[in-house]
Amino acid sequence: MDDCHGTGVLGKTGRGAIEHCGVDINDVGLLISTLSKGLGGGGGGYVAGKYEVIKYLNQRSRSYIFSSTLGPPVIASARYCIKYVNEHPEMFEAH
Repeated sequence: MDDCHGTGVLGKTGRGAIEHCGVDINDVGLLISTLSKGLGGGGGGYVAGKYEVIKYLNQRSRSYIFSSTLGPPVIASARYCIKYVNEHPEMFEAH
């Protein structure tokens, strides 16, 4: 599932389209999202899924093989934003 526009924005607690649509996270094979939109305007993104699938992607994805890891400031920003979203559920209340 591509949730680049839902993470940190949709759902009762900002957990994205999966939460918004009532889908069980265990029923999603891969979750792809970005760190440059709803989570603080950093950069980069992520793919989440079962270990075997992620391991396969790491080994076989040509674009990943020559990429570099995210920098510490981007990761720190994303972690802060996730913490903030978790601590401020009122942001998602309908007005």
